[in-house]
Amino acid sequence: MEKERKHNKIILIILLILILGLSIGFAAFTSKLKIQSTATVSPDANSFKVAFSSKPNVLEEGNIVLGGKATGGVFEKNATTLSSLNANFTAPGQTATWKFYAYNSGEYDAFLNTVILGAIVCTPDGADPAKVIEAAKGINIKISVGGQTYTSTTEGINSHILEKGKGEEIIVTLSYADGSAIVDGKFNVNIGDIILEYNSAD
Repeated sequence: MEKERKHNKIILIILLILILGLSIGFAAFTSKLKIQSTATVSPDANSFKVAFSSKPNVLEEGNIVLGGKATGGVFEKNATTLSSLNANFTAPGQTATWKFYAYNSGEYDAFLNTVILGAIVCTPDGADPAKVIEAAKGINIKISVGGQTYTSTTEGINSHILEKGKGEEIIVTLSYADGSAIVDGKFNVNIGDIILEYNSAD
């Protein structure tokens, strides 16, 4: 009986060692399954669109509203370039204005981050060049966008948002300041490009 009891103890001890061995064995092995994924989102550039419009609440081709000595200014739908804005001054104190809109027909809000006014270049066309140089000092251009006015001397820009589905008024004003030099003939005024840069981020 004693012998059998000893035998059982040995078996018990062996079983405990096996169980511990199995526990240690199972604890020593680990399998980690890791899933890594990436995605690339590339929005269509065509879904961002700000263009000129004749109306503030819809993208529409049409005529630019003229004021003073202004002429020209018809644009097509989706136009992003305006040309043929002309003025015919005959004396100091005269102005020309062109009024139209920028309309955001895209799927994103747009931010006006840059306004550039081109240089003014005056060239004689029968007038005394020296007098043209003096008269040119009185030729000025400014642009108002969404109620904010910019001139060639404006430093920086107060960036603002043009929400999708909305428009904002743009007024370009060219003036021949009162009291400026008077020329004895004709001269031409060339205005460099005026650039309004809208971006999808502020």
